[in-house]
Amino acid sequence: MTLFSYSISKKEGENFEDPKLLGNFVKKTFHTSKKASTFSGWGLHYLTGVVFTVAYKLLLGSVNRRPLLQTGFCMAP
Repeated sequence: MTLFSYSISKKEGENFEDPKLLGNFVKKTFHTSKKASTFSGWGLHYLTGVVFTVAYKLLLGSVNRRPLLQTGFCMAP
């Protein structure tokens, strides 16, 4: 996902880079330094990935399925 965001940002000439956007949000909201907001942006980015991974695992466990490439793409059991 991060690689996709970075490639689209480069192609479009816009900032779609998730960690940088989250860092800018933290900087503007909490008035933090650039270093702290960059660290926070990456931390929130990874935390979001962990949350989605856990949710996906719980979803597959609730329908008694193993993770497969097909279910990973469409989230349909």
